[in-house]
This record gives sequence, structure tokens and C-alpha cells, in this order.
Amino acid sequence: MRLKALLLVVVVFASVLVLPAQEPAPGPGQGQPAPQPTPQPTPGREPGPGTQPQPGRETQPRFPTDDRNDPFNRGGRGISGKIVPSPSTRMRVDLYVDSIRLDTTYTDMDGTFRFERQQPGRRYEIHVDMGPNLEYVEEVDFTFGQPMIHIRNQGIRRTGPGSENAPGGGTLISLASLSVPKNARKEFENGQKAMGKKNFDEALLRLGKATELYPKYAEAYNTMGMAYRNMNKPEDAQKAFEQAITADPAWLNSYMNLGYLQLASNQYEQLLDTSSKALKLHPTLSQAHFLQSVAHLYLGRLDAAEKSALEADRHAHEQVPQLHLVLATIYQNKGSQPDRVKHLRAFLKEAPNASNAAKVKAELEQLKEK
Repeated sequence: MRLKALLLVVVVFASVLVLPAQEPAPGPGQGQPAPQPTPQPTPGREPGPGTQPQPGRETQPRFPTDDRNDPFNRGGRGISGKIVPSPSTRMRVDLYVDSIRLDTTYTDMDGTFRFERQQPGRRYEIHVDMGPNLEYVEEVDFTFGQPMIHIRNQGIRRTGPGSENAPGGGTLISLASLSVPKNARKEFENGQKAMGKKNFDEALLRLGKATELYPKYAEAYNTMGMAYRNMNKPEDAQKAFEQAITADPAWLNSYMNLGYLQLASNQYEQLLDTSSKALKLHPTLSQAHFLQSVAHLYLGRLDAAEKSALEADRHAHEQVPQLHLVLATIYQNKGSQPDRVKHLRAFLKEAPNASNAAKVKAELEQLKEK
């Protein structure tokens, strides 16, 4: 089946491919090769983080009512922190006091987060969404600047009724990498520094030593895959990502990196398999639905591609605004002009500074003239 306007569907390396951030400096740390989605460290807050719908959770944060002057603390300086290790994706963070949820936000790619309305100088309990039916809980003191929240096994807990047998089980942070010995962690950090300097040979040497010291070091294998990708060695990159999956089969980052590599290599059947495995671990992961929709699209399966893309659109998808280009292409091939225009506009709203935004605007102008 020949599809029209596939040029609108940009082959991208999504934000899961950013180089791991170096501690303690905050910042988005974008490191993707072009072409790529426009970095959206705080995606314009449209809709705001506190209103992002999450399955099984309240869609509106609750606030205490004992502050008669300003219950929303709109005059406050805000509080911020950083999740370690860096998740390389956006994670939901809830803020609690005395079992009352005050606010909700999302991390940036490097793990930094901020609650604009809350006052510093006190202790709060934070709940970090680690994946389906899994969260990390810790009491944190925001008195002295930006605290580092180090994810530890003892703070991770299951959530929801019947969560032990619930579908999913994928994690946004590698749990296997939480037990890394100090000498392996040191080699990994040196590898990260070399990656930051684009010294990929040195990075591979250091990361290789880290995996020798700790064979289940999924983060190290994953970063090796990124190094090989930057060296234009896709076969070696694929092997490294697969080693990361073997080391930690529940960690979603490696599946996404492998998927984007398969997308760039036109391996659509393999991409379909990888994205399906990721969705078994995390049924609402928008990036996995996006990859699945692109695979279906290039295989000529319009209905399946539409279903996957719409599923991605149902969930927070700031990292993959390109799903609207997928839908625009689908509706063009189905002859639904209004839906095509709708999703071209949605893409520009969500990614106004994208490298292909001008082409999309020109496409809309042409459609107006017809």
C-alpha cells in the first residue's frame, strides 16, 4: 500500500536518548542527534503538570484549606529538587503533607523538578511515579536549597489494589542499577564525563569496565549503546541495548532506545515487536504507543496505526508531539481533511519551535488555498 505525505512523519530520536546528566548540575542535557523532536523541558505547561490525567489517580491536586490568606501559596518562592539517578524521561512527582496531596509536577529529563506554589523551609513527603503500580516515597527537607533525592530500594513500594498481580511492571529507573558497587559506579561516572566531551572511545572503555565489575549494570550497557549510536555503529548499538534489556528486563529506557534505533534503520517489524514488549510492561507509555503507530504506518496498516497514535494522544506525550504528524498522515490517506488539519495544528501548538515547523505551516497554508 502506498502512503501519501510520509515526509511529514519525521524519523526522530526521542528524549530517552539524551546523555545522562552529570551531577549535581541541573539542566535538560539534550544530546539527541538531528532530526529530533523539539526539546520540551517543561512543554509549555499545556496543560499544566498538575492537570495531566493519570490512570488511577486524581486529575486535580488537592490543597490544604487552613491558610485563609493564600491557600495556593501563589506568593511563595517555590521548591525544587532532583531525582538521582537521572531518569532521562519525565516522571510524575506528587507532594504530600500529613497524607494530603498538595501538588503535582513532572521532572525534566535530568530528574530536576519544581513545585511553584509551595513554600521552602519545611519537610514534605514526595511520591515519585516509577511505573505502573510502583512509586518511590521519601520525606524530604526543602529548607536548604535543592535536595538530591536518591532512589533507594527500601523506599520503593507497590500501589493500588491487587498491584502485585496487576499488568505492567515496567520501571522508569533501572532498579537493577540501584545496587551498583562504588567502583563500578565510579567507572560509569567517568564514562558519562567522556560522553559529555564526545570522547566515545574513552566512554566505551570506562563503561566496559563498569559492566565487568557489575554485569547487571543496565545503565552502563544503555549508555554504551548511545556511544555506538553516536559513532554510527548501529549493530554494536543494538547489541548494547539488548544487553541492557537482559540486565534489567523491566527497565523501559532500553526498550525505547532500541526502538528508535530500529526506526532509524527501517526495521519496522522489529520495531513493532520492541514497542509491543514495552507496552506489556507499561500499557500507558505514550512513546511506546507512538513507536507502535509509526511501525504500523510504514507497514501500511492505517487502522492499527490510527489506534496506536490515538492511544498515545490519550496520555501525557510531550516527548512525542510527532504523533500528530502520524495522525495527519493517516487522515490524509483516509481522505479526512478536517482531521488532518486538526492534527497539523496540534503539532504546531505542542512543538512550535520544531525543526520542521515551517514545513508544517506551509502545508497548512496550502490546504487553506484549496
